[in-house]
Amino acid sequence: MQRDRNDNRPQLSWVYRIDPRLRAAAIFCLVAGIALAIAARDGQVDRGMEVLLAVYAGLFVLYLLFRFGYFAERVLMRIHGDDRVTVHKMRSTQGGRRFTPSEAERLISADEAHEELRGEDRVVGIELNGHAVAFPNSAMALREVANFEIGGERVAVSWWAVSYAARGFRRRTRSGHAVTLEPVAKTIFNSAVYRDESEDGRWVQFLGQAVSGECTGESLEQIPVLATNWSAWSSAYPDTEALSTAGTPEWDIFERYYFNDRPGLHREGARDRRLPNKEIVLGVVVGDAAKAYPYRSLIEEPLVHEEVGREPVIVLLERISATAAAFSRIVAGRVLTFEAASDNPHRPELVEGATIVPDENRTDGEVGSASFEGEEQAEESGPQIEYEPLMLRDRETGSLWRALTGQCVEGELAGQEMRMLNGQTGFWFVWSRFYPQAELLLLPDESEA
Repeated sequence: MQRDRNDNRPQLSWVYRIDPRLRAAAIFCLVAGIALAIAARDGQVDRGMEVLLAVYAGLFVLYLLFRFGYFAERVLMRIHGDDRVTVHKMRSTQGGRRFTPSEAERLISADEAHEELRGEDRVVGIELNGHAVAFPNSAMALREVANFEIGGERVAVSWWAVSYAARGFRRRTRSGHAVTLEPVAKTIFNSAVYRDESEDGRWVQFLGQAVSGECTGESLEQIPVLATNWSAWSSAYPDTEALSTAGTPEWDIFERYYFNDRPGLHREGARDRRLPNKEIVLGVVVGDAAKAYPYRSLIEEPLVHEEVGREPVIVLLERISATAAAFSRIVAGRVLTFEAASDNPHRPELVEGATIVPDENRTDGEVGSASFEGEEQAEESGPQIEYEPLMLRDRETGSLWRALTGQCVEGELAGQEMRMLNGQTGFWFVWSRFYPQAELLLLPDESEA
């Protein structure tokens, strides 16, 4: 890695700035030449066979190099917890973007959304300046990212199923550059990479960081989002809007992928083996501190009080909707401690250790829903129950709070809100690569194992 003489910014080594096609041609000629020389010195095969063996040797070496991403484009990126800017591969997705939505994106009212969505359908929800919008996973699976104005602010909301990452960003950098993001069929560590259509820069979705273009090294400000289901979101925000699913499949096309053991498009498994590759975690980032909370651990202990980066936080999981969230516990100048004020039941049709079975009501050929985040579908579905939100009560004032919104609805602190923190969902095999130095919540029985 070199540095630009004018602005002292890191620059890629000259080797990586050579067109990959020229590098491939040079390597092929080198390997084929060496193979041809060895075959000619041996003298036991005719000239035509020597040429064929040389070509085969060159192609075989190229195949191996392609297979391991040697010719992938290189970019500069700063991993969380590391002050250095390091070189990383930006690889093309296999087959590129094969499918695109057949209709333009548009927002619809909650009443219209109730006609399109089932209560169990997963959505990415964002609330900003009193304006709430839900982005169904089924609609976002093909779009990947949506650029809208929400609550008077230009934002981008993204969902990348390969890494199970829901993200929200303000679309203006700290230097004042406005961005509009669109997919480009590239990945880094199996995280989507987006293109800024205004200046052709590249942004990695998992971090919101620019890895090429004039904004290289800058990061977009992240906005907290909730990965939840439609019942929970529409109950919390009755006046919400939603992204229409028109022109996209009615189901999440990645459901089979969630259940298999393949770690992403390029099979880059977790470097940290404390969790399985596809363990879903909620990552909480506060300043320079980061900690991952596995959904399975939160199912067993759904209210976790601790400090992240010296910030008193509560990380919670509403079991019935399989929704995790993190909030600051500092409200009105005091640190609060919470306990459940309502039942937090497991989903009745989900039990630990069961197997996934086909849903006979599905007409799309897919297996059962992937909406449970860390629990597995039972062989016989139990009775369905109406959604009831998880409520909390703080021990200091006895006030009542709605868990997923952080709003106090009754008591001395009525009208107050907890500040939602930047909770990032993701599969462990991706999270552990972008946050290799982050702490990990392990329950006592898990740490012993």
